[in-house]
Amino acid sequence: NGGKSTLVNTLAGQERVIVSEIAGTTRDAIDVRFNLPDGRRVTAIDTAGVRRKKSFQDQIEWYAYDRAQRAIARADVILLMIDAEAEVSQVDEQIAALVVESHKPVVIVVNKWDLVRGRRNPHGKVVGPDDYEKYIRKELQALSFAPIAFMSAKQGFNVNEVLDLAFDLGGAPPTPPPAK
Repeated sequence: NGGKSTLVNTLAGQERVIVSEIAGTTRDAIDVRFNLPDGRRVTAIDTAGVRRKKSFQDQIEWYAYDRAQRAIARADVILLMIDAEAEVSQVDEQIAALVVESHKPVVIVVNKWDLVRGRRNPHGKVVGPDDYEKYIRKELQALSFAPIAFMSAKQGFNVNEVLDLAFDLGGAPPTPPPAK
């Protein structure tokens, strides 16, 4: 429940996919095509949430994993969405391994940053992006080369910057500055 569908809706500027607090609402990979205000065209692939392989309870979950693999294969750039409110999971590690195998550009996106910004660790120290980046680097060592970006898809915080970074990694021109 890292916010993949919310990000797609935010980028598209309208509700194109279902968003729910219930994990597993998205059951299949969905392509959403849209034009950005600057004229760039995007096809976002909203993938289903994936569970640990040994936790698959039915064929639907196996197909969700298979479709996630296929979406990675089709993508030009991958945004690996991590929920800032949750610990990095075995599933995040499995997806990271698939990304590494794909040899595709990737941005690790820490989503829901607005909900954790300013929180304190057990020692009373405010946890900031540097602390969280150290944590991510420790947990997702296979992606040590990947940039890490912090955003809130729901609030729109840093979404355009993440998208520009993805375009930059994928070789597309960045967003032109606003006209003065």
